[in-house]
Amino acid sequence: MKKILVIDDEEWLREMVHLALSQKGYEVIEAGNGSVGVEVARRDLPDLILCDVNMEKMDGYRTLSSMRSEPVTASIPFILMTGLADNAGMRHGMELGADDYLPKPFTIEALYAAVEARLKKATAIRQEAEKKLADLRDNISLMLPHEMRTPLNGILAFGQILANEAVTLPPEEVADMGRHSAKSWPTKPPRCRPKKSPTWAEPFTIQASGWNDPSRTFSSTPNWSSSEPIPKRSTPCASNGRILPLR
Repeated sequence: MKKILVIDDEEWLREMVHLALSQKGYEVIEAGNGSVGVEVARRDLPDLILCDVNMEKMDGYRTLSSMRSEPVTASIPFILMTGLADNAGMRHGMELGADDYLPKPFTIEALYAAVEARLKKATAIRQEAEKKLADLRDNISLMLPHEMRTPLNGILAFGQILANEAVTLPPEEVADMGRHSAKSWPTKPPRCRPKKSPTWAEPFTIQASGWNDPSRTFSSTPNWSSSEPIPKRSTPCASNGRILPLR
């Protein structure tokens, strides 16, 4: 249910507008002058504001200016109601950020038309903004560098080893795996390399030649489906006779 704030110092007009809009299914809240209207708008954040121009304490122009100066109320559609809809006054209101004018006296049909037009436009603007935000999220995901994903291969390989050999692995070997996983090998040459250059969708084998049984092997099958080969390092090497697929 859309919420509409009616700001006018004439109680009979507020009641008439309140009744008419309620019959169309809108939730209506009221304010008797501009200063109260600003507080109500800040607190309740209505979907639309109908505001009279000629009011004591704070007229419609000052109310509009105050609304537009606050981030929480700046984007709320604002319709000025006035019996003095001259060109200069209309221009001044538009410069302050008014979305529409509703000249007094107005019919119920004119009230409905103005309200529905502003609400439809606000909905269209919001939907367009949400679409642009969703497109931006998708583009950011697609533009993530390949290098940010490749260390996952080594992490998954270490995870497979830890899952299968957690009981028999020496603590120093577990610590060594953790250090290399955390560093993701950004600058130093790798201490070990794949036995062959597997693709991301291809199972590969890890040979462990320094632990309890030199003949043990561990298979690791990555979950991703990309067939792009894992980049090779320019300086293959091994440490302590072990061959592990770090990248």
